[in-house]
Amino acid sequence: MDNITLLTKEQVWDEENKSIVIRKRGVKSETTDFAKMLGGIDQYFTKSDTFENGKDSQTARRRYGVSDVGEMFPYFSDRNDFGVRPVIKYNNVQEIPANSRAEVVKSIDGIYEVEYGYYPQSAVPIDMQRELNGQQKKEALEETGNHYAIDTRKFLARKEQVIQELKEYIYEGKRYVKLEIKRDDEIGYKGQALNVQRLSNSNSYLPGYDSVWFEVEPLKWLIDPEQKLMISKNLLFSGVPFSSEFSGEENNIEFEESQLGNFLNNFFIDDIQQKYEIGLNNDYSDYKKEYKNASESLGFDFNSSTPEDIMRACIISDIPIYLHGDKGEGKSDRVLQQDKDATILYLGSERDESLNGTSVYNPEKDMVIDKKPEWLVKLEDKCEKEPDKIHILFFDELSNAEERMQKMIYNIVLKKEVNGRWNLPEQVRIVAAGNERKDSGGATELLEPLYDRFAHVNIVTTVDNWIDWATNDENEYGVIDFENAENQRKTKIHPAIIAFIAYKEKQGIKVLRTEFNGVEPNADPRKWQMASNLLYGSNKPYMLKALIGEELATEFAEFCKQKVISIDDVINNNYENEKLRMNSARAYATVTYLANVSEEYEEKVREFIGKIGEEYVQVFDKLREGYKNSEQEADSKNQDDEQLEI
Repeated sequence: MDNITLLTKEQVWDEENKSIVIRKRGVKSETTDFAKMLGGIDQYFTKSDTFENGKDSQTARRRYGVSDVGEMFPYFSDRNDFGVRPVIKYNNVQEIPANSRAEVVKSIDGIYEVEYGYYPQSAVPIDMQRELNGQQKKEALEETGNHYAIDTRKFLARKEQVIQELKEYIYEGKRYVKLEIKRDDEIGYKGQALNVQRLSNSNSYLPGYDSVWFEVEPLKWLIDPEQKLMISKNLLFSGVPFSSEFSGEENNIEFEESQLGNFLNNFFIDDIQQKYEIGLNNDYSDYKKEYKNASESLGFDFNSSTPEDIMRACIISDIPIYLHGDKGEGKSDRVLQQDKDATILYLGSERDESLNGTSVYNPEKDMVIDKKPEWLVKLEDKCEKEPDKIHILFFDELSNAEERMQKMIYNIVLKKEVNGRWNLPEQVRIVAAGNERKDSGGATELLEPLYDRFAHVNIVTTVDNWIDWATNDENEYGVIDFENAENQRKTKIHPAIIAFIAYKEKQGIKVLRTEFNGVEPNADPRKWQMASNLLYGSNKPYMLKALIGEELATEFAEFCKQKVISIDDVINNNYENEKLRMNSARAYATVTYLANVSEEYEEKVREFIGKIGEEYVQVFDKLREGYKNSEQEADSKNQDDEQLEI
């Protein structure tokens, strides 16, 4: 991995050289709680050379940065209230660093994200602040041995760095640091660094005076495959100036030799790679490098593959698939996304004769006649009517099938032959699924020969792939061409639920799936789909407690109560720019509300949302697509109803 650097002015502003991450996500970036409490504001440095304009010394020592409203902003080199958005360069996709078990994940806007490194980011909730303080007083917190460097010089102090090392502690399996900077009244400069900061735990603090606990969390990076960059998703820290000199030759120093460059590559780079019972998945890096040239010459694609990608590849290649996953992950629905008319056999209730067919004595001919199972007759009929399409035979609940039935299925999977008599049509593909033994009392181990006949795919629903699935129309499933696979549409979830889950994920709070405690309902992808149906049917958010639990349903209802700027206000420009600086919860709620705009004013509302943040435009576009599909479906249904009435 090369040294850590910053975005250049060209990568942010120049149309020809702009990073694809900036093109899709916009120039603005959120500031972590940790950076705010180091005195940071919502602006960040770029790497560009000194901004020169004539002989004016005030102008000559200024550099380019990104302002809090996403505009180009010339800053003075000695400012240390700017946030820092680090950038890592990589040579090829095989060498993208990532935390252990972390995968490169594609977001709904097409940008790939990866988790690499750990760093203090979010202020912990108030009750945990008290708990950690109490444990620290009792000397009950365990030190991990890790430290995180910060620069504690006063605001606009023109002197060398004053490095303070923050100790890391572990408590109940999570890692924390406590920020305690006791500055004097000189930290203020025109009052700017003395601004009270409201953090994500909904509490307000004064940088330089208040002590705050932060959780050490995985860092998220956005990948630019064109320029081979990993760009930090957020502004991670502040307090370090580009240069500590007000004027003079030091202002023309290269980034690599600047105070900021020195901090990134002598402190920050070591801090994020610290481990405590975690590891970075570079175990095979030498192996990858050794075979890099040969593999590239063969045209291999090393991009991460989703379970859906693997499913489609196996289906097209006629390789039987077995889907593993917890209950509620949507294994059956993923099969229907590939073939909406899949032939499904629920093996927990099938009988031998319904699976394998029967033998019937014909007294007129005085002979035994073999009768095909009903599912095979229907499957053959579908294949005859649609010979150019792939048709899936889906063995659901295979883990619940008894050993005798598993042996029957083995012959079908191995030879694509039923009961040794009838061959499956050529365009039939086999998929199976079953619950894990911990999730099903009736589940059994698969026979080894049968297990070995399948390609095994683990279904894990992430927020990103769930949102991508949720924002499409519920009736538009796909069909795979027999000769050439095409992308398909998926099901649709209520936009308010989509926005709520996306907002919670952005806050680092996992709500797509919650733990089962045996006392009240828990959430999982299937439950959220049921909750969506209930919300559409009742229009009452609090009713969702019957499906996802009272606490989560209450949080969802409170999220839906967020005050938003109305569609009329946007259309009539009846709003103040200051009100566009809103927290994530209100921003997501606003986007959800505004997505219901008529097509006439869609573009104007879209431009308005861009002022809130470019990342919210992507959410708006997905929700609009869902609304349009629903409207088209409703129009079609109304036309059918009118014809029936006539």
